[in-house]
Amino acid sequence: MKKLRQAIMFLGQFSLLFGVIIFVLDAEKREKASRNQSWQVINNIDPEKINASAGRIEALQSLNKGCEQEQRPPKFISINGWQTWRSLPIIQGFYANCINLNKLNLKGANLSPIQLPWSQLKEVILIEANLENANLQGANLSNSMLSKVQLSGANLQDSDLSNSSLIEAQMKGTKLRNANLLKAHLMEADLTGADLRGANLIDANLNGANLTRVIFDRQTQPFEKIKDYLPDQGAYFIDFKEKTKANLETADLRQVDLSETNLEEANLRGANLGQADLKGSNLFAAILERANLRSTNFQQALLNDETQFQQAIYDEKMEKTFPRKWREKLRKTDLQNSRKCYN
Repeated sequence: MKKLRQAIMFLGQFSLLFGVIIFVLDAEKREKASRNQSWQVINNIDPEKINASAGRIEALQSLNKGCEQEQRPPKFISINGWQTWRSLPIIQGFYANCINLNKLNLKGANLSPIQLPWSQLKEVILIEANLENANLQGANLSNSMLSKVQLSGANLQDSDLSNSSLIEAQMKGTKLRNANLLKAHLMEADLTGADLRGANLIDANLNGANLTRVIFDRQTQPFEKIKDYLPDQGAYFIDFKEKTKANLETADLRQVDLSETNLEEANLRGANLGQADLKGSNLFAAILERANLRSTNFQQALLNDETQFQQAIYDEKMEKTFPRKWREKLRKTDLQNSRKCYN
């Protein structure tokens, strides 16, 4: 009886091992079938119905899944270690491959709000396409045709747009932090409120571009030349370490990453900081009177007695992130006509 139980246990373990082996061996076939299905969706959409792109968005995101996974290692694992792990033959079957999407023709396509972080999109045609609020962080869009593209509110942080044509592109509030715009053609582009901190604009053509209220810092290159393009009506110089006493009155800074930023003595009176990230920022003596602070992240922010919040608008989500030491001051300020929103 004992030997029979041992034999049954052995067979069970063997079956499990055999099942894992079959799963790994069949993984490539399954992924290939999934890729083929996605490519059929992308290539067979009727050009006359190109705006009905829900299926195309899903297909493109499916093909890009491996590229995103490559760049998002689990916590406590380095990016190099993660990519080495994924390349092991016995492991490869458990992860999707990063698919090359270069040279696609997506002219006029409605792809808002597609999620394609770290995608390979070199030499694509996206003329007059709608990519509003898209996530293209880390994407390689070099040498692409993006004239009259709609990129307002899109995340292009760390992306490569070098040598690309962005003539008359709509890029209001676009996140271009640390983006590579080397030799990009930005003539007549609307970059109102775009985040250009750390962006490389060397040899970019900005003739006629609207740079009203853009955000830049000393890492924006070429720094001195960029300043000559900035309009008289204002741009926002914000630096990580440098105390600039930035004048950000009534600035639209919604969803902007201002974490670890030196905003000491900054004028943020009436600024829209809804959903902005101020984690670890220096707000000593900053003026936030009448500012919109709904869902703003104040975790580990540095405040002092001179930080002003009179008539600011905030909500419970913001209050939960507010440094505990200063919550009483916020509540007292609330009694001085600040408005706490409960919906």
